[in-house]
Amino acid sequence: MIPSVMTSSRRSSSLARRFALVALAVASAAPLATAATVISTSDVAEAFRPRSSSEEVAASAARALEILDEWRSDGDPARYVEFLAARDLTAEQAATELDVDTTDLVLAWATTHPTKQVALLGALTQLGVPYRSRMSQEGVGFDCSGLTTFAWARAGVEITRSSGDQVRAAAKVDRGDAVAGDFVYYPGHVMMYLGVPNAVVHSPNSGNLVEITFVSDRRADTVVYADPLG
Repeated sequence: MIPSVMTSSRRSSSLARRFALVALAVASAAPLATAATVISTSDVAEAFRPRSSSEEVAASAARALEILDEWRSDGDPARYVEFLAARDLTAEQAATELDVDTTDLVLAWATTHPTKQVALLGALTQLGVPYRSRMSQEGVGFDCSGLTTFAWARAGVEITRSSGDQVRAAAKVDRGDAVAGDFVYYPGHVMMYLGVPNAVVHSPNSGNLVEITFVSDRRADTVVYADPLG
């Protein structure tokens, strides 16, 4: 159990909203090939603003998914409400790391498709794990498409391995219609959208770690958004 996430007055006040989301979430419930193009250090520096590989966010995301698995095992509705609280706590911590509005990020995660919630939390559990080319191994290393492959597998969805193929197989969406969990892509590099403008989780390039960050203003107008469930 995680009593700390259920005891604050702010989270308690939102309990009714979380119960209302249960019906939506319960209604929607599970091979490596080519790797993504390696992105240079200078590309990363130009493409992204300051980044965070917060261990706290990773731990909270892992706990949320652990609670979700417990709910799937025992079917206890109270356990599911606990998952919603843990998911919201993860969003709050990520918002603090990114210095964005907490309410906006919590709402973005709460209202996206339940499968996307799980995929997004799966990616966040790997914050701080090193970039490693042609790898998709939990706690060891990922290239960019290795991380998205892992995240969607955690949500029970098998996707193709290369970054370009992942986006080509997804349904393109307008930037203003993108939701948390959607792909964000520029040639050679795939990320996952966090649900607030330009915010992503990704595995950038050699020498860096899985992180949450913002696509730079220079790059923001050129990226493509795509829905893996579309």
